Amino acid sequence: MQRILTILGLSFFLLACSGQPSSSELEKLVAIELKANTPQAIYNIENFKKLDGLQQDAQHYSADVSYDLVFNKGLREIADAAGQAPGGPLD
Repeated sequence: MQRILTILGLSFFLLACSGQPSSSELEKLVAIELKANTPQAIYNIENFKKLDGLQQDAQHYSADVSYDLVFNKGLREIADAAGQAPGGPLD
């Protein structure tokens, strides 16, 4: 299993948020964003932490977060699965 530590400063603009979002709310948003760009469940998010946050105005909140992406499949397995998908790897 490959493990990649990714520490990113991410800005999330949360609409209609009542006060500061919790760490679990931010984790859900990160998971949604990552899964929207990844068609396969190839990783898990672990050790999610909210590092800092700033209420920019009544409707926007910016947050710095840290998390680990733990990959469930190796690169070769992902490439093999993509090659066997209908339409080939570029479909």
